Amino acid sequence: MWRIRLILRNALFALGSTTTLAFAQPMFQTDALDLAKPIRQTLASEISVAPTLDSFTLDNGLRIVAVPIANATNATLMVWYGAGSADDPPDLPGLAHYTEHATFRALGTHEPEGGSPAKPAAPYVNAQPEAFTSFDYTAYYHILPNQQLDPALELEAARLSTLTIDDAAVEAERDEVLGERMHDIDREPLVSLEEEVQAAMFAGTPYQSPIIAEDFVTKQTSAADVNAFLDTWYAPNNAILVVAGAVDPSGLRQKVERYFAPISPRDVPKRERPSPSSSDVISLALEYESSHPRLWARTSLAPSFATAGGHEAVALQILAIVLADGDFGPLHTKLIDELGVARELSIEYDPNAITDTTFTIHAVLPNDDDSSAFEKALESELAKLTTLAVSTTEVIRARDHALSELAAAWRDPYEAANLVGTTLATGQSLKDLASLPEKISAVGPEDIRRAAHLVVTASRRVTAMTRAYVD
Repeated sequence: MWRIRLILRNALFALGSTTTLAFAQPMFQTDALDLAKPIRQTLASEISVAPTLDSFTLDNGLRIVAVPIANATNATLMVWYGAGSADDPPDLPGLAHYTEHATFRALGTHEPEGGSPAKPAAPYVNAQPEAFTSFDYTAYYHILPNQQLDPALELEAARLSTLTIDDAAVEAERDEVLGERMHDIDREPLVSLEEEVQAAMFAGTPYQSPIIAEDFVTKQTSAADVNAFLDTWYAPNNAILVVAGAVDPSGLRQKVERYFAPISPRDVPKRERPSPSSSDVISLALEYESSHPRLWARTSLAPSFATAGGHEAVALQILAIVLADGDFGPLHTKLIDELGVARELSIEYDPNAITDTTFTIHAVLPNDDDSSAFEKALESELAKLTTLAVSTTEVIRARDHALSELAAAWRDPYEAANLVGTTLATGQSLKDLASLPEKISAVGPEDIRRAAHLVVTASRRVTAMTRAYVD
């Protein structure tokens, strides 16, 4: 049986695997909600799920956050830079990602192909450091025993302070980046579709360019380009260091000061993130071999945590869960079970961005050439949500699911470090993070109706699909 696949690019609910492309954030996937659980109101004891964080800033501007997790058997150390693909020079898209690769080569710690922000399994402890590049940030991470932070701190201090990229490092990574582009984007219809939607949605803004550049750009990138990017953005006052695990904050402070305090701050440019300037309804079609499943997506411009009013972003998160509520969700029940106009559905919403973000409905359609029946049925179901409030039971179920995933993230060093890093790297605060459980618990049916109205009436929308080659 086809099931709704809930996809939340949402660092504030839960974090997990993502595509190698790392299209903005780590991405969480789950099967249908466990509907055998009794429906209940959120308990007061669950409102506060975050650990007590210890945050301090060095004189050079480097911000450090310690996330103590009792009984953790390993630690995750992450360094986040306020520089991503949206900060690439207009004539060199993909430079932030290429820089990520080249720094590993220059440090002698060649990154495993892809640099996926997927949560590593236990064997990754003590393995090589890894990284991922997004639109708004680049993050480097280590998963290691609690007692072995020093080598990772020393390496990251070197990446920040003494690193110079030579031609050999750039040339050695060129084939890796070209291969990543070919295998993870050009040969993947879903990822290619997402990239085209992103470019159309954010045309004329820094978010329109791909994270991994097309071949002709990658082939012309030089060591001078990479060093210029490092010199512009890799400064202690543009970085956040997060350590999660059985960490002693006072001991961590001493270690961080030893390695990072001597690094001088630098002026960093102000980042510009304009939203798309016009209202538009855009349709796209990508042709692929007929053996691929037929993919469809509708993306609406939506507020992020940075641009939302009130609790809009949290309500959109809960709406995504309601819509993807397993076999019982309204989209699955109508479009898959009753009408058979779709085979699979998923919802994607990422509220962690410096400017507006997107709310996307993905579908796998039957292999015919007519999507009109599906689109008409989908629009009808979404319209109902804007006029008829969802039930309190549905909202409670979705809230409990969100709180459960958030609590689970705080118990895992990798997930917790991602949670903190993504929040701070996109302009939110630790206070915002601490208040999230209360905001989730306050979402009600009327909030969901208003969130659905935002999606349905968005003035900028992109509809895209794949179809078989036409000779």
